[in-house]
Amino acid sequence: MRNINENIVFVNDNEDINELINKFKNKKKTIALCINKKKVVLGIITVGDLRRAISKYKDFKSNIKTIN
Repeated sequence: MRNINENIVFVNDNEDINELINKFKNKKKTIALCINKKKVVLGIITVGDLRRAISKYKDFKSNIKTIN
């Protein structure tokens, strides 16, 4: 059985899209859990969500909260 942490990266809700891209790229992950300062999960972001956000906003400095 695989460990869940093998496929998941954690991001803060105040990070930008560029930081998320680097985390996905450097760790070869496909799913990100977006958490706030209290460590509460706010949402899940997949590589597909990220691709759609990039094509929509074309601004890597946009906050990851804009990904929906």
